[in-house]
Amino acid sequence: MGRLLDFLVRFGNVFLFLLLEGISLYLIFTLNKEQKTAFVETSLEISGKINNLSSSISSYLNLQGQNDLLMQENLTLRKKLKETQDHLDLVLNRIPKGDLYRFTSDSLKAENKFDYVPCSAINNSLHSQYNYITIDKGRLNGVEKGQGVFSPKGIAGMVISISDHYSLVMSLLNRNFRVSAEMVSNGYFGNLIWDGENSRFASLENIPLHLKIIRGDKVVTSGYGTLFPKGFVVGTIDDFEEDAQVGFWKIKVRLATDFGRIDNLYLVKHTRIEEIDSLKATENNK
Repeated sequence: MGRLLDFLVRFGNVFLFLLLEGISLYLIFTLNKEQKTAFVETSLEISGKINNLSSSISSYLNLQGQNDLLMQENLTLRKKLKETQDHLDLVLNRIPKGDLYRFTSDSLKAENKFDYVPCSAINNSLHSQYNYITIDKGRLNGVEKGQGVFSPKGIAGMVISISDHYSLVMSLLNRNFRVSAEMVSNGYFGNLIWDGENSRFASLENIPLHLKIIRGDKVVTSGYGTLFPKGFVVGTIDDFEEDAQVGFWKIKVRLATDFGRIDNLYLVKHTRIEEIDSLKATENNK
C-alpha cells in the first residue's frame, strides 16, 4: 500500500495532466465541427490503412473463391447482354419498314444518368444494430457522400463519410438505413428497412392490404431519389402477414446480398446530382 501511495504522489501530476488533456481534446472534437470532421477523416484514413492490410492478406488467401465469383458474374452479364440483344432484334423486326426512320440508334438507348465504380470492402461489421462497411476508395477517387453501394448480387448501403483514400458505408444492415423498393409483380413501392434481427432479412413497409402479395416475388429499387437506379435487385419476398391495426402488410424480404461474404462492391454515381440539388435548394429558398 505504501508503494502505491508513493507511486501516486510521484506521478499524480502526470495523471492529472493526461486527464485534463483528454477532456480538452474531447471538448474540441465534440463542440467544433471542423476539428470533429478532421478527426473523423484522420481516424478513417488510419483505420482504413490497417484494414486494407488485413484485407489484402485475406484476399490473397482466398484468390480461388474470388476468381470463381468474378467468372460467375461475367457469365451472368454475358447472359443479360444476349437476352437484351435478342429482345432488341425482336422489337426491330416488329417495326413496319415505313416507320423505321422514327427509331434511330440514339432513341433506342436508355438515358444514362448513372456511372459505376468498382471498389472492395476492407472491413465489415455484421452483428451490431448499426453496421458499417469500409471500402478502399475515397475523395481522390471521386467518391462523394450519399452514393449508393451494391454487390454483384444486390444493394449493400450508402456512403456517409469519406477520407482521401477510404470511405465509410452505412450498411443496409443498419437501423438508420432506408431505401425505396418495389415489388416486380405489381410495381407498388414502400420503404425497405432492417429490424436489427437477422442479417439475411429486411422488411418492406407501407404496402396496403388491398394489394395481392406473392411469396417469391422479386423486390427491386424503385428508382425514386438518387441513391440507386430503378430495378436494382434487393431480394425476394419470403413471408408476409396482415397488420390490421395499421392497415398494411408486414412483408419479410430475403436479401440478395450475403453480408457475411462482402468483398467486391460497386459505387453508384448519379451524373446529374448537382442539377437535382440545385432544384431542391431553389425550392427550399422559396
